[in-house]
Amino acid sequence: MGNQISTMNSDMSGDFNIQQIMNIIGNNANITGQIGLNVQNMNKQMGIMATQMNGLMDDISFVKGDTETLKLNEEVSTTQQEVITETAQRRVSEILNHDIHEKAKYFRTFIKRIHRDARQNAGLGSKIARTKKGNFQRVIDYMEAWTPKCGCAELKAEIDKKAEANREAKKLGYID
Repeated sequence: MGNQISTMNSDMSGDFNIQQIMNIIGNNANITGQIGLNVQNMNKQMGIMATQMNGLMDDISFVKGDTETLKLNEEVSTTQQEVITETAQRRVSEILNHDIHEKAKYFRTFIKRIHRDARQNAGLGSKIARTKKGNFQRVIDYMEAWTPKCGCAELKAEIDKKAEANREAKKLGYID
């Protein structure tokens, strides 16, 4: 617009007739209208882009959620398996007061029982290696606080009765 006026000024030495002024105003109106259309088109395009970005963000959130789910459903690592085993052994040793004789008599049964209870109540896998990472901490917490449901004295008495029954069966020749 400024170029048109300066060009016209140089060509006509500043004198404009009404037709020239109308042409300048008409050209400016067309330019203003085109600018308005361009701004309107840009707004539409920005709206489309915003919608597409929102869709992408939703897709990313969905994939992120799926990834987290997959991670939690993975089986525990070898190191985590060892931690579970050590936690069970440490807890049973604590319950048996770290007594060598009691450990020799009761350890195996107590270990079986802690694993059985952890499978039923805390998400321990059918094998330790099959435990899901999402259940790992719950299994550890459960084992650290575990005591036999029937009580330690009652479980020991049950083990002693079975051992006595086995000795009697061997003595009578029922078991080799």
